[in-house]
Amino acid sequence: MAGRFIDQVLPLVIALTVLVFVWGIFKLVLAGDSDDARKEARGYITWGVVALFVMVSVWGLVNILISSFGLSNALPAMPAVPGVDGTTGGGGSTANPNALGNDVNWNTQPVSGSLRDATGF
Repeated sequence: MAGRFIDQVLPLVIALTVLVFVWGIFKLVLAGDSDDARKEARGYITWGVVALFVMVSVWGLVNILISSFGLSNALPAMPAVPGVDGTTGGGGSTANPNALGNDVNWNTQPVSGSLRDATGF
């Protein structure tokens, strides 16, 4: 879940840093001869470049570590639970006839007569 959030937010943050950089260039062009305005514009440009460099460097370092150590961003597979087929409503797995919940005839003796015969009453 956090990976999805980061994947969605990262392009937005990178776009904001590029916007800060472009805003600094825009202010520098419009500053004219004003030293204070040029100093402020250089600050925007500098911090935009620094932020972009840091983000791209960390992203690259993480990808290098992931590929070097063979790590994966995928969730591990869930173990199979015996007797559960993953459908709703209960019941057992059709792959395992001995699983509880299947319609298996557990009575190995043939049924004869009535209930009164079986109970002895």
